[in-house]
Order: sequence, then structure tokens, then C-alpha cells
Amino acid sequence: MSDLRKVLFVGIGNMGWPMAARLIAAGFELKVSDVQASRAAEFAGQVGGVAIGNLPEAAAQSDLVITMLPTSRQVADVVAAARAGLKRGQLVVDMSSGAPAATRAIADDLATIGVSVVDAPVSGGVSRAVTGELAIMTGGDPAALDRVEPLLRAMGTTIHRIGPVGAGQAMKALTIWCQRAAS
Repeated sequence: MSDLRKVLFVGIGNMGWPMAARLIAAGFELKVSDVQASRAAEFAGQVGGVAIGNLPEAAAQSDLVITMLPTSRQVADVVAAARAGLKRGQLVVDMSSGAPAATRAIADDLATIGVSVVDAPVSGGVSRAVTGELAIMTGGDPAALDRVEPLLRAMGTTIHRIGPVGAGQAMKALTIWCQRAAS
């Protein structure tokens, strides 16, 4: 099991809900947040975990922060809001299908305070999020990837290590482009 037991999961949408539920089922301690506070409260009431409102406080009480958000801009906003609570040795795992350059900028900023970033966008849709059979494309430092892999295995059956931070998102974008070009 991972040394990362206490998770702050931000983004309890169509994909985030079942992904966070998989973490609860695997025994991780979750704090959850969503732009719609009622959505996080509903998740906590139905599935488990604790709905939070104060991102820096919740980040300080967590081993890592997971974001599952629609855009890199939203990820940057959440990380900026949580930054005051982040501390050396923590991880931020961006599972959004975002822009590699934006994620690298976040990683460069957080490296100054000793926080590592892993990008880990997913493929498989809601049905595979529910069953824990997502394909996850990761980018980041190998030591950070080693630490986060047990957590990722609670959500996905296929974990691809692509390269440095941002590489997972680049691979996801390429995969989407190839799928569209083939159809």
C-alpha cells in the first residue's frame, strides 16, 4: 500500500465521482471538493469522505492533492488556492486532460516548495471509471510515479509511464487526435 493515505480530491464531476469512489473503496481517506459545494457534500453523504470548503487547510491535512477538472486554467486556480497549505514532500496529481505546458508551469512553481507534480490523464469513460478499469497515462519524476502508482491502481488497470511531467497529457492529446483522424 502507498505511503499516501490522505487524499484531497478536487473535482467530483462525471468522471471524478466514480474515481474518488474507487479510492474510498480501496481504503484511502478522502477529503473532497467541487466548484459546486453541494456536489461534494452529496458525494460525502452517499459514498464517504469529508466535503471541505477550505482548500489550503485540507491540502495541509493531506498527503496529496488530486485534480480532475475540465481545464488547465481551473487546475492552476485550484493549485494556487491550495498552495498555502502544501508542504515539502507532498504530491499534486493532475488527472485532467490538460495542456502539458500549463502543467509543467505548475510543476516548476511547486518544485520551489518541494512539492512534486504528476500528470495522469485518463481514458475509458465513466463506465470504466466506475469499474476501476481506466487507462492512465502518466508523466513525472520516476520517484513520484513510484509513490503514486498504488493509488492510481485503485482507479485504473493500465498505467503507462510516458516521460517527464506533461508527457501523460501530451500522449492523451495525441491519442484523441489520432482517434478523430481515424474516424
